[in-house]
Amino acid sequence: MPGVRTSDEPSPTPESARRFVDDLCHGRTRWYINVACAPFVLTFRSAATYLAPCIQVLGDRALSGLTRRACAPCLHLSCFSFTDSEFPASSKSLGTAAAPHAEWRRGPQLQPMQRRGTALVRDGIQPADIAQGALGDCWLLAAAACLAEFPGVLQNLFEQTHVSPRGKYALRLWDVVGQAWMRVCVDDFFPCDSRNGQPLFAQPADGELWVLLLEKAFAKYCGSYGELQGGLTLWALHVMTGDHCFSLKREASQRRRERASPR
Repeated sequence: MPGVRTSDEPSPTPESARRFVDDLCHGRTRWYINVACAPFVLTFRSAATYLAPCIQVLGDRALSGLTRRACAPCLHLSCFSFTDSEFPASSKSLGTAAAPHAEWRRGPQLQPMQRRGTALVRDGIQPADIAQGALGDCWLLAAAACLAEFPGVLQNLFEQTHVSPRGKYALRLWDVVGQAWMRVCVDDFFPCDSRNGQPLFAQPADGELWVLLLEKAFAKYCGSYGELQGGLTLWALHVMTGDHCFSLKREASQRRRERASPR
């Protein structure tokens, strides 16, 4: 009978309804249905494409701001700041590099950071960011300066991209013995001269922490700052890249270059 659904007629299902909506949104239905529904479809797709992401970004920013304000009092609590118990701020971590006026200070308390403010990286990683201090680790800093020509290599070593409020940083270094990447966590305590607040070892430029953190991660990996006295640039490149690094040398009496490797 007209107007009465018989048992032979298929009833609509949620799957068929979803398929129809998908066809409608992609213009795969009949032309007159597309024309009739075009204003609604365009409004819906525009809102989903442009409006919804903007609302999400604004919501994330508002939530982030509220979280920072709520957590601001915690920044002044000693329990909030990270202290590395495996590599403590003591003479044990200095090793043979101990100095008579050595004093451990947090990154923001160092004299270069007080002049321009603390930043993990400022205006990109550059070879000019690196200067040697009182530690004989020119081999390490030379390797870092070489890789600074390709900033992405050094940036990939750091898990953080900004200054950590807790003073906790994690770096990726290649474990030469285990032949795998390892995660080295350090705090932002650095040995400095108690008379002027200047770092004793690597000298950062423009209040950047990345040089000090890289040097400290190597010191923790090797056992102490004193263990960085003298080393091979190729070994440092190997630890920072995970690649097998080698050099080519040729004596004046030879016509062919010979491969020299730290291994």
